[in-house]
Amino acid sequence: MINFKKYLRQSPNFLAIFIFAVFMLAHTSILLEIGQSVGAFPQHINYVFAFFTVGSIGGRLTAFMYNIRFNSRQIMVGCLVLLAGLALSMWWCSSLIMLYLIFTCSGYLLGIVYIQANKNLMESDIKNKGRLANIGLSFYPLGASLAPLAASLLVRHGFNWQLIYILTIPLIVSTIILFMCLSPASARPQLEPKDQMPLKELFGDRKHNLAYTLVVLMVLTYCISEAIVFTWMPTFLRAERGFSLQSAGAVVTIFWWSVIGGRMIVGLITSRIKTFKIMLSISILGAISVVFMALSTPAYLVYTFTALAGLGYSGLFPLMVSSGTQIFKQSRGIIITIIFAASSLGKAITPYIIDLSSRLSLFFSVIMAAVFMALTVILLIIFSQSRASFIFMYRK
Repeated sequence: MINFKKYLRQSPNFLAIFIFAVFMLAHTSILLEIGQSVGAFPQHINYVFAFFTVGSIGGRLTAFMYNIRFNSRQIMVGCLVLLAGLALSMWWCSSLIMLYLIFTCSGYLLGIVYIQANKNLMESDIKNKGRLANIGLSFYPLGASLAPLAASLLVRHGFNWQLIYILTIPLIVSTIILFMCLSPASARPQLEPKDQMPLKELFGDRKHNLAYTLVVLMVLTYCISEAIVFTWMPTFLRAERGFSLQSAGAVVTIFWWSVIGGRMIVGLITSRIKTFKIMLSISILGAISVVFMALSTPAYLVYTFTALAGLGYSGLFPLMVSSGTQIFKQSRGIIITIIFAASSLGKAITPYIIDLSSRLSLFFSVIMAAVFMALTVILLIIFSQSRASFIFMYRK
């Protein structure tokens, strides 16, 4: 039985994840308009994704440091207040350098927010962490699908591109209010000394280290595969399959909405079906669907396999996060930080993988998504054999 009140108390963390996706991907549909505004080519504007990701990695790697001195509410509110200021500064953004700077700083703040939000979820009193992770992380694809759509609609109706970021300010303020009202009002840091452990002692068990390393590698390969699908597949379909801009854009929308639906389904069945069976089934579905998506020519088949791919990619990442954080009982702030840093690293190196593989052919470059998902399947099978994974991989 789901306790809806407990999930409602996590709403500010859900919104924080949503805001992360909005800032990260809202610009992807309006590169031309931003380029005209700041006097730069669209491909140069697209580098804001890299600057945001680099900032995000920095935020994620240093997030645990703030827990030593501040509690969760102080960290989240402080970062969100600064983020609102950066969103407002977008209105006066008139140069490429300023754009890069704003995205790097917002990436850093949101990297901290993202880590803290997920840490809050994993340390909540909700017992089914697999279901909670799937619900919470569904807000990322929700933001990823709605933000570019909202940005393109605003620009199409004659508004300045900066308005999409100005409109995030009321959302940020609402999230701050929810944190003030729903999160614990403890004045102490959330991570007390007893919850921390020296790294040498924390990583002293080889079996646990092996299991955790496999989780980190799975996150890395999975995120590369996912990023290829949502950043490169539309370009492939336009160049090789003759899709229009609208049709190729619909593929991304279908993918993310299928991810959301899949995560909701996985969240409901995690208490009934063994975690390993869910992860193995959906990862294989994702790998196969991407191959057929790239091979298909008619739009209806591409859309069908896109929806299936979204289901395959849906619940895997949240279940990897919940699995990795349960290997160690202490210092989960550091454990979560490393996992999400691996996810950012995967997305950061994806453009280079696409560039190298596309030199052979565009088809080969999109098939790399299936290759990296297949690597994820192999790592998952190896991980399932480790003793440290037994408790949560084979439970119902």
